Amino acid sequence: GVHWIRIDGDPLPDAAIRRITVDWRDPKRIYVGLARTLPPQQGHRHQSLQIFRGDIDEGTAVWTNVSGPEPSTLPQVDVTGLALHPDHEDVIYASFDNVGVFRSADGGESWAPFEDGLPNVYVSDLVMRQSDKVLFASTMGRGMYRIFV
Repeated sequence: GVHWIRIDGDPLPDAAIRRITVDWRDPKRIYVGLARTLPPQQGHRHQSLQIFRGDIDEGTAVWTNVSGPEPSTLPQVDVTGLALHPDHEDVIYASFDNVGVFRSADGGESWAPFEDGLPNVYVSDLVMRQSDKVLFASTMGRGMYRIFV
């Protein structure tokens, strides 16, 4: 953390970045989870702009929306956590404000709920433990959960 370098490139949407995670296999690939965008204005189509992948090359980032197709199957609320599977390059986990966890098995092309015993509650963060492939989810008022993935 001694030297910071600004990463320029395609701009991200005008929303607060809520989570950042770095790819296990490629430190020049990062994922960011954004706070929800503003509701659509009358006459404008709302786009899902919640999870982006940044591919960095010599200080320049190319950002790709990996929130899935429109209309998105992701909930239109804030991203609260992001985790990547350490062995499967295309598996992304994302948690959301008050609606639990979703998983993409194809690099963000599509998403589906990933409940598997997890209550539909506010998940405040996700952490993947690389050594034994355990995904941890912290919740508000319902404790911690883990699942071997």
